[in-house]
Amino acid sequence: MGFFDGMKSASEWCSKGITLNYQGKYKEAITCFENSLAIDENNVQAWGGKGIALSLQNKSQEAIICFDRVIALEESNVDGWGLKGEALVALNKYAEAIFCFNKVTNLNQNDYRYEGHCGGACFAIGLYNEAEKHFVHALSRKPNDSTLNELYTRTKEELKKRK
Repeated sequence: MGFFDGMKSASEWCSKGITLNYQGKYKEAITCFENSLAIDENNVQAWGGKGIALSLQNKSQEAIICFDRVIALEESNVDGWGLKGEALVALNKYAEAIFCFNKVTNLNQNDYRYEGHCGGACFAIGLYNEAEKHFVHALSRKPNDSTLNELYTRTKEELKKRK
């Protein structure tokens, strides 16, 4: 029996793709997600998984296409918006990324997972007051995160320079 023998349903292909993503086998994972999508082109999880696999291979532009599909299928999918934002940051498209990260917050006020990313994007384009707000929110959930603390400190330094 071969590696992919016995797979029949979109969900089986998708599950296998997720497992392969966790194992760092991104090309094989993409094959699984594509097989899942060939059966069910509206499989949000497969579109998201494929986008993640592409992102992890630094194929951010291709990943955005997948995350756009997630959002088209489920406009309130916070991970679709957040992961699209991360892919946009990788392409230095900070203003677009901020829009995506803010969409996550608007959809779910309790979801702080992308606050630090939003702060980083704001910092990158000189929106230090906004960056500070996002870092404060992120640090309220992850106070010992050294990267967040460093970015927050740098943000406060930039704000002091501008006073």
